[in-house]
Amino acid sequence: MLQPEVEACLVIDDGSTDETVQEVLKYQERDDRVQLFSHPERTNLGPGASRNLGLRNAKSEFIAFLDADDYWVENRFTETKKIFSSHEDAGVVYEAIADEAWAAESENGNVTMMQPEHGPENAFLDMEPFGKNGHFSLISLTVKRAAVKSAGFFSEHLRLTQDTEWMARLSLTANLYPGSPLHIVARRRLHTHNSSKNTDLLHQSRVEMCFILLNWMVGKNLAFEYKESVVNVLLKYHYELNCLGSEKWLTRKRSDLIFLKRLKRLEPQAMQLPRVKYFRRLVLRLPNKVHFNFYK
Repeated sequence: MLQPEVEACLVIDDGSTDETVQEVLKYQERDDRVQLFSHPERTNLGPGASRNLGLRNAKSEFIAFLDADDYWVENRFTETKKIFSSHEDAGVVYEAIADEAWAAESENGNVTMMQPEHGPENAFLDMEPFGKNGHFSLISLTVKRAAVKSAGFFSEHLRLTQDTEWMARLSLTANLYPGSPLHIVARRRLHTHNSSKNTDLLHQSRVEMCFILLNWMVGKNLAFEYKESVVNVLLKYHYELNCLGSEKWLTRKRSDLIFLKRLKRLEPQAMQLPRVKYFRRLVLRLPNKVHFNFYK
């Protein structure tokens, strides 16, 4: 609320069990910009549904995100405004964030920001995990309402990685302009309760995230170049989840066959990709003349 550009602060209560609601109500009495929203019967529906609740109720032309664990730095939007003013076609501005230990006094930390190479209209080709030029964080974004409308809402099926899937759609439907990697706009606090620490759920969510994104691409009839990038990443994630897991051989084999059937039904053209052909022959125990590393 210290940021002068903030017209409204929408707080989404995702079934909190602490004193969050009471504290927010106290802030509301002092500042009418604070607005509190909850799911029906104050249930916990996860990050996707909570962010969608905020998006549906946001009225300003520009929207920014902040998770409960993290915080914006002073003058969060100073450079953001300059970038939007310089680029009328900008739908999104992404900037740098830094990691911070939960109780750390030091301001040092790993800086996260994508290094663009293909231009604002092709940010998808840069962003990890589909590209190779780094990634950007949801709390570093400032998004125009029109860009949100084009990308659609967050997936409510995913408990993790829903931000990656949504930002991928955003990068394919809007022009994304970068800020300076030297100008940090937010700090992400790291602690043992970060949701990404749940590696089993993370591996499952990554596979499902790729299928959801691929399904969206098929519906939008996007160029196969983009779909191929997703399929390659999907193979890697499935390999990590299934082939490197501790399940019995027969269980893993069945999962591989279900995976291939699902991929073929969703995007038949993907079955002609060299990596998919290689994986299929591995599953069926057929000889392969060419070897692929799923991590390259």
